Amino acid sequence: YTRVVFDCEKFEGDELLAWEFKDAIYETVKEKTLFFGRLVNYQSMSKIPISQLGSFITEREGEFKDTIDLRTNALDFITYTTQAFAINADILDTNTVRRLDHLGRKKIISDDLVRETISAYESLVDLILHEQLNQITEGLQPTFRITPAKISMHSQEQLERALHIASRFFGEGLAYFR
Repeated sequence: YTRVVFDCEKFEGDELLAWEFKDAIYETVKEKTLFFGRLVNYQSMSKIPISQLGSFITEREGEFKDTIDLRTNALDFITYTTQAFAINADILDTNTVRRLDHLGRKKIISDDLVRETISAYESLVDLILHEQLNQITEGLQPTFRITPAKISMHSQEQLERALHIASRFFGEGLAYFR
């Protein structure tokens, strides 16, 4: 449901009508502060796939054994939390990095957290794209899944750091919207 609320630039048809509809959605949602808490809490049903000791938590069985879905279990934590912060602050940017920058400029999120979250987001996207290229090269359908044991130690460290930052940022969102 957040795609309709936040990604209104995909509306088609009369531009004026689309903007009026977008404004109406934003105003209605902004009045419903419970929405933000639910949006962020919705993510808490998923878990960031890293233990306190830094080991990766992968699927244990089935088709996706030993993999992590980085979209559902990492990127979404960053994008949805950023979206909640952004709409709550009347920030209409449509790009996650721009939203984060804007949140930092408005001092809603600390500059350090903004910088770290952008770095984590870009690292995750980079890892996903690299893995998707490998999947295509192997003749497979590209997915958001990654097998941590098959990536380099440097990439594993990058992934571990990104997951810890995503978890921290998500925690900030939970605290802010409770």
